[in-house]
Amino acid sequence: MANTNTIVEKYGSTTPNFYPQIAPLVNPNGTAVAFTLAQNGVVTPALGGLTQAAIVSLVSAASFGGPNAAPVGSIWDNGRVWKVRACGTVITAATPNLTVTLYRVPSAIVKAQTATVIGNDVATSVSTGALACIAGTTNWLLDATLSWNSSGVSGGGLLTGTYSGYVGATIVSAAAITPLAVSADTELNFALFGLFSASASTSIVYCDEFAIDQI
Repeated sequence: MANTNTIVEKYGSTTPNFYPQIAPLVNPNGTAVAFTLAQNGVVTPALGGLTQAAIVSLVSAASFGGPNAAPVGSIWDNGRVWKVRACGTVITAATPNLTVTLYRVPSAIVKAQTATVIGNDVATSVSTGALACIAGTTNWLLDATLSWNSSGVSGGGLLTGTYSGYVGATIVSAAAITPLAVSADTELNFALFGLFSASASTSIVYCDEFAIDQI
């Protein structure tokens, strides 16, 4: 079941939706581009006019505040397991390779609203890799099962797990992620970036769902 950390794309909507929306990427090439929030198909500026990255989050158990705290979707704690999934479609007349990659976003970057700058985020090995789109419409999926070990790094922890997915007719076989050191933080946040292997001016990448759920 999707929790409150779910962001979905709504087609043809003329009124605000319960969930935030994700703006499509138009011909993302040269440098990977972050998926951003939108409303009714229009990119939503954050406070100060900065564009907001689409981010799903877990709150650390240490900052949760105990049994009387406000409810949250999922807790980030030692040994707990959760799933991060993203899926969508590509509309293209060409056949570029598409790469979708999951990035960890430090809470300070979320607060500064600069997660769309790729150099501010931390790349994970959770990625489709560069896989060919099918001319017309291509589906894509990135699915990861992750956990965190607080003893992995002094003052922080170690993120481990597995991932799989596909782009079009090519499957990304299940594989272990490269363990990622996570410095001490109050949140575990993730953003998505997309990239074409070459310019395809008529091509659009949609993210139809980006979600995080505790298992």
